[in-house]
Parts: sequence; structure tokens; C-alpha cells
Amino acid sequence: MKTDVLILTGGHLSTAPRVQKEALFIAEAGYSVVIAGKWDDSELAAWDVELLRDAPYRYIPVVDMRPVNSATRFLARLERKIDALLHSSYALSYGLRQYQACIRKLNPRLMIAHFPGGLLLAQARTKSGGAIAIDFEDWFSENLPQEFALSSERKTLVRFEKTLLQQAVFATCPTACMAEALHSTYGGLKPVPIINAFAHRRPTDRDVHTNSLRVLWFSQTIGKDRGLETLCAALEKFQFPIMITLIGKCSADYKQKLADALSVNNLISFAIKPPLPPWELEAEIARHDIGLAVEPTIPQSRDLTASNKFFQYLSANLAIIATNTSGQLEMWSDSLPPGICVEAESAPELHAALSRFYSDRMFLESCQKNAAALAARYAPDIAIAPAIRMLIQKALA
Repeated sequence: MKTDVLILTGGHLSTAPRVQKEALFIAEAGYSVVIAGKWDDSELAAWDVELLRDAPYRYIPVVDMRPVNSATRFLARLERKIDALLHSSYALSYGLRQYQACIRKLNPRLMIAHFPGGLLLAQARTKSGGAIAIDFEDWFSENLPQEFALSSERKTLVRFEKTLLQQAVFATCPTACMAEALHSTYGGLKPVPIINAFAHRRPTDRDVHTNSLRVLWFSQTIGKDRGLETLCAALEKFQFPIMITLIGKCSADYKQKLADALSVNNLISFAIKPPLPPWELEAEIARHDIGLAVEPTIPQSRDLTASNKFFQYLSANLAIIATNTSGQLEMWSDSLPPGICVEAESAPELHAALSRFYSDRMFLESCQKNAAALAARYAPDIAIAPAIRMLIQKALA
């Protein structure tokens, strides 16, 4: 069967909701869609298989680095280390040569790259005359730690980004402010903003028989430089009962640091939970009162994006405490404020926001209702699907 669209992602399907939505909307428009990705975790691979059960697209793990495949895992790591020593662009991601073999086999009419290594693959595809598009899930070259500012990896990404914005049939990114910044920096195509919205869920009857404020933060990884140090500082002298839930992979060392920081206040209870499959995460989010979107403003990519969690909080009707990054302010509504905006890394402002939500439950409920209204406004069928289908139809005309 001819492949109309091949979407390249750097990992598991279950950790790539942006890819899932894109593939769904393209397939629903009548095109054949294949996603090429990488497996490195057995549990996530099982989640992928479950998600594919009724999906109108295919997913191919072109690189299978699960622990059960120890030889493949070892060789993939060795190959990347050698590429890094040789300053080869193939060091950008694992298994890029296997991706290239998949591309040659499928020979898609259009290929959409979603991850740093995908830029190399897209560049190679243009040399063979293939049509390519780029989705800047992140501004790849501006999503590296500051110590990589002068690295060969960043220079390679900058070169690919600039070139591909001249060659792609279209480009997309999560926010208008990121589109403006990319266009100002590189010229060429101006990316089309495609937000990270999620379908609005019916309001859940939360357990109101609790005196504690239930606050949630989640990501794929729990660690430093994600706003959690600011949260710990904000809670040090918090005067009300509060329940903090963190969801994500967390090292034993960092878990102990969190426990030490939060145990100084006996009004705090907290739990760290492992990552949940998408169909369980929705229900878990909805059990809370407030979602934390305390994103940093550095590196620049994080300032310019509006993350998945921001929209997942909206879809579950949670009030939100969000840092005032450029991307999150773009999604904010002054007429329907879903919560409180605070300065990034400001423990006093975060403390004040949490205190207000505890002491003013009417305000909390008002923000939750506004979140539901915003989620409906940002519904993917309205805010995402038409733009994606228009881009695809034009590219494949």
C-alpha cells in the first residue's frame, strides 16, 4: 500500500500526543499514514500497542532498543558514540540509518519530521527530491542546556533548521510567538501555529469532602530545572493543608531531595507516581483541583511553547497556576482566566497563588469553570484539525 504521509518521531507513540493527533486528523482526511519511531522501554511499548488497537494509522518501531534486545541496544549506543566522536550529524539521535532504510522502503509522498534527528533525515530526503515538512515540537537548537550554546550539536541543528525552512512544503510549531521567532531568525517559511490542545472532557465530580488543596504536576521526567525547586521553596512556610502529586520518572536521589524539602512542613502531604498510560492519566488529572504549569523561561524554546500539560489541565477542568512564559501567556485569556499567572522561579508569587486558591474556594471554582470554557474553545476538532488538513491537502495536491 502506498504511503501518503510518513511521520518521524524520536520515541514511543504513547509519549507523543502531538504526533498522535496529527496522524489521526490526516488519516481521517483519507490519507494513508505511517509513524516511524523508536522503542526503548517495554512498558511504553505495551502502551503503544494498546493505542494502536483502533488507530487509523500504523506505527513502526524502526529502532527497538528495549532491554530485551540487549545486542541491538548495545550496538545503537556504540554507533551513536562513534558518530559523536567523528562529529557526524548522525549523532543527533539513535538509529538514524535505520530510519533512512525505512524511508527508502516506504517512499512516502510527504515526510514530516518531529525530532532533532529528523532534521538530518529531512535534509537527506530533499536531496532525493522528496517532499518534506517540519514540526517544531520544540525549537530544537534553542532547547539545549546553556552549556551546549557553542556545541557542534547546536551548530548542526541551526544549519538544518535554516536550510529546511527554505525547502519544506510547510512547517508548524506550537505557538504564534515561536513561529515569529523562527521566522525572524531564519526567514524562509513562517511556521503555522498548531497548538497542543486536547479534547475537552466532561467535568468530573471531584471529592469535595477534603480540606486539603489537591495540586498536580506531571511530566515524563521529574527532575531539576522544571520548577519543582521553586515549588518546594513556596511551600516551606505554607499555612494550609495541601496535597502535592508529582507524576513522572524520578531518580531515587531526586526523590529523596524532594522528600527532604517538603517534610519541613507537616501540613504538606505528597506522592510521587510513575508515568501513567494516556487513558489513565486523564482520570488522574481530573482528581485534582489545580494543575501546575511552572515552566522556566530558559532555554528559549521553553519560553516560547505552551506545553501539553497546560492544555491537559484545561481539558480536565483544573484551575491552573502558570508561569508567565511567552507561550503560556499567548494561550491565556483575560476574559476567561483559568487561574493565576506568576513570575517564573518566584517562590513568593507561587506561595501567594496557592494561598489564594485555598482561602477563596469561589475563586477556585470560577477558574475551573473558565478552564472548561477555554478547553471547549481550544477543542482539537476546531483549533487543530482544519489547519492540519489544509496543509496536507495543499502539500499533496
